[in-house]
Amino acid sequence: MSKFFTFYLILFSSLISVSQTLKDEYNACAVERFQLKDYEGAIEYFTRVIEVSPKDSMAYFDRAMVKEVLHDYKGAIEDYTKQIAIDTGNVDSYFLRGILKNLTKDYKSAIIDFTKALSIESDNSDAIYERSIACLELQNLKMALNDCNEAIKLNPNNAKYYLQRGKIYLAMKQNSNACKEFKKYKELGGDGINIPSPSQCGLTN
Repeated sequence: MSKFFTFYLILFSSLISVSQTLKDEYNACAVERFQLKDYEGAIEYFTRVIEVSPKDSMAYFDRAMVKEVLHDYKGAIEDYTKQIAIDTGNVDSYFLRGILKNLTKDYKSAIIDFTKALSIESDNSDAIYERSIACLELQNLKMALNDCNEAIKLNPNNAKYYLQRGKIYLAMKQNSNACKEFKKYKELGGDGINIPSPSQCGLTN
């Protein structure tokens, strides 16, 4: 091994060490800023992490979550997309990006994300539930109901799943079934939602 090669190897190793130290420091500052609710500051430091380590997929993920807190849904979606480009198997990124696409009414694209998340984690009841929401918005009632049924099968004690199924039944003009779902929703502790009364659901008692 030549002296020049040894020199450059040592220099390269030193640069990596410095880069890692900066990355750790910036990441710690980002977390601290987030805990202090200085979200803009957290974004700034996560951006510095990315500048030092462009392939750090979790820095994009973390920055996306902070942008989501600030309701910068477009920016968050872009960061989740960058994270996925580096780590194609991260189920959370597909799931969270899908939720933001639901919020921004990009329902067709949301369904693709939830379907991808389920290809990685097939028993993710929340992904199934969120896909049901997108399907209902697109008036694909059969798929919406199938998804909601599957979510309830996986997690039968989640009140919001029954609320969703009630909404689907209303869209299908099955008012009696809808009212039963809303009743179940309340039994499981659901509140804060204006739901139809029994008479509005077509029931007399």
